[in-house]
Amino acid sequence: MEYQQNNYHKIYGRVLRKNDLGGILFLDLQLFTVPPRSIQIVIEKTLSDLIFEDAKNINLGDIIYVEGEKYTTKRGVESILAKRVEYVTHNKSTEFMGGKKSRTLNYKEKYMQLSANPEEFEYQAFIHELTFQIRKSLYERDFIEFDTGILRSEYDGGLSKPFETFSNALNKKLYLRASMEISLKKLLAAGYPKVFEIGRVFRNEGYNRKISPEFTLLECYEAFSDYRQMEKLLEEIIKESIRRAIKKYPNFEEAVKPLLGDWERMDFDTLVNKLYEGRDELSIGFPTKEENRKLLKSIIAKVESPTIITNLPSDIFIFSRTSKNDKAEASVLAAYGEYISDIYTDENDPDIIEKRLLEQSQISGNPINESLIKLLKFGVPPSAGFGVGLNRLFLIIRKMKGLSDDIRNAFIYRPLE
Repeated sequence: MEYQQNNYHKIYGRVLRKNDLGGILFLDLQLFTVPPRSIQIVIEKTLSDLIFEDAKNINLGDIIYVEGEKYTTKRGVESILAKRVEYVTHNKSTEFMGGKKSRTLNYKEKYMQLSANPEEFEYQAFIHELTFQIRKSLYERDFIEFDTGILRSEYDGGLSKPFETFSNALNKKLYLRASMEISLKKLLAAGYPKVFEIGRVFRNEGYNRKISPEFTLLECYEAFSDYRQMEKLLEEIIKESIRRAIKKYPNFEEAVKPLLGDWERMDFDTLVNKLYEGRDELSIGFPTKEENRKLLKSIIAKVESPTIITNLPSDIFIFSRTSKNDKAEASVLAAYGEYISDIYTDENDPDIIEKRLLEQSQISGNPINESLIKLLKFGVPPSAGFGVGLNRLFLIIRKMKGLSDDIRNAFIYRPLE
């Protein structure tokens, strides 16, 4: 935080570095600003013996208040010659190391890491600006955002393993949502033509540098649309949102440039032949469904520039409509080895969906979602949608920016710690 009157400045900040040269004290102060900004504080003994001796007791991590004249040193360092220095908050932690090792030190506590590492601090601010711009882009296209809640009475996560909890008030088992799809389709059936939600979803599976049991998902659906139109919408809102976000955070312009270029479109079978010279190279001995899922995962791991993979096998997406050539009316957006989004035209025939859900239930052991069948019998208009794993999108930006590619660092905090 900074207040300015002519060249006289009043600022608050956290001390990241301290250098005592005897008659002069240098401090690096991180200001409470976004984007992050730091400034050098120069405290001379000639200011006041009392003030100077008190200032020598300042520790790394302390929050202080400084008044003084701003100037630039011969080396071009922005500095303030202090006229007044006051403590605001003492840092009593023994873990905080300040800014000296900020580029390499990986604090267990995220707030310490953010405080000491300006690149990480700015990254987190940038991705939240990007999320805001995605919302704004959808609002401008007349989409309505809904909050459909997290607790579910029926599981909606397909083959994934659910998180379970128990409601004392209702005396029943509940599930943490794994998607928003069914809830948003209920809104389509109610008459809303364009709906979306951005929120947390939960899958009780792995936890490592590539997988988190909770993540941020954008799901978006439009009545009387198809997957081709939704592909176009997805590309538009991502590119538009990135362009807007980098106006506020220009340091990310180079990192996001690959996402702003032309997106490729490639056929699933073409990619299999291109990457593996046919399926024989993989020597997969699984049933067809498992083979296709493994193939798609293998393809995505090898994709570099943003690519929309089309003409997918119909058994990969059970909620998508099947075309006349027995392909799913669906596509996948992949980039730099990451699965970003799936896009598909919805299959809204209750008999077809019930049959597919029963087959899936035999594999997963999860019960089928009866409310979905009831909804489809009521009637959902022809529709299409997409789901975007925002943390995967953010992870690509981390990679391009040269930050850690551990997906757990794509969160403002580290889950489970």
